[in-house]
Amino acid sequence: MARKNERQFTQSIDYEEWVNGVKYERREHRSYTIGSEPDYIKIYTAGLLYMRDMPSDCMRLLIYLLPYVRYAEPCDSYMFTYSLTVTMDTYLRKELAEKMGCKVASLNNLLTELVDGHILDRVAKSVYRVNPHFFGKGNVKDIAEIRGCYRPPAPDATFMSVYNETKEKKKKKKNGQEINQTEDDIAPIE
Repeated sequence: MARKNERQFTQSIDYEEWVNGVKYERREHRSYTIGSEPDYIKIYTAGLLYMRDMPSDCMRLLIYLLPYVRYAEPCDSYMFTYSLTVTMDTYLRKELAEKMGCKVASLNNLLTELVDGHILDRVAKSVYRVNPHFFGKGNVKDIAEIRGCYRPPAPDATFMSVYNETKEKKKKKKNGQEINQTEDDIAPIE
């Protein structure tokens, strides 16, 4: 939902007018209403560098998803859990799949790829949070509070390097191999 920040300005203009050799001083008032800025989302430079090798289908889905991201909320708000999230209900999945010209199953696979690449974080069933180190929407202070809960990406990390690393870990886990997990392997800080 867009936030409305309409502002009204009044401008006064003083001018002189000559009519039949007689000087008249006049004042004119003009009022302007400037509408609110259209919805926006901040994409940080770190995010652009990180996503430089992202597959085009993932990028397209991300571009379609970003307008649905909720604003960051203050941490004392009851809506803080849903800050910077998008709820992928059945209707939205069908709508996005139609826009992309693919099936809902393909869209679900792309969502999984975005999660494995640490662009999205699955907060709850069908609720995904965008990585606050790459994207922001709303007050900078609120975004910074959310960012404090996430580990920053490695300076040389890219989408494909993180995605491949995550896939390898999933494969080892599936095969029953032991995974030596370090603190840096865990994206969100609990």
